[in-house]
Amino acid sequence: MQEPADATGPGLAWGVKASFVRYVTMGGGEVRVSPAAASVDGLVFFPLLDQGDFELATARGTLRFGGSVRFTGHFGALDLMLAEPWLESDERGAVVSVDTGATGRVPLVALGPAETGVEGELIVWRDIETRMLPEAGPLFNGVYGAGEPFDPATLRIRDL
Repeated sequence: MQEPADATGPGLAWGVKASFVRYVTMGGGEVRVSPAAASVDGLVFFPLLDQGDFELATARGTLRFGGSVRFTGHFGALDLMLAEPWLESDERGAVVSVDTGATGRVPLVALGPAETGVEGELIVWRDIETRMLPEAGPLFNGVYGAGEPFDPATLRIRDL
């Protein structure tokens, strides 16, 4: 069993898409965050599991996060799990992919630029723009198109 997430440590804090969350909950559905993640002030906090493949100097490589959030509703017709996000960054940009369980790992959102800050021993990027990728359209039943803005994200990693 994984330890509960410490939302003050390294990780990815993200609201996914506020309008989608409202749609799910207003229709009687549920948003459930796994014990390995945390729900803090309307955001899901996915704790950092591995940054060994990430080069801080170039901000390139892969960051792996733990936990999941599951959206359910419409008497079982809606069942979307976003688990174990990976942030993959290279010369083309940064992408967050998730494991959906049913369809495997899917590229979900592209990340925009962000200024780098420091919080104690953590490197922080706040209010990172996120935009849905074409591959994620089927997860949302085609309601959102490629490039659709999702909620901004905050990323904290260890200063190596």
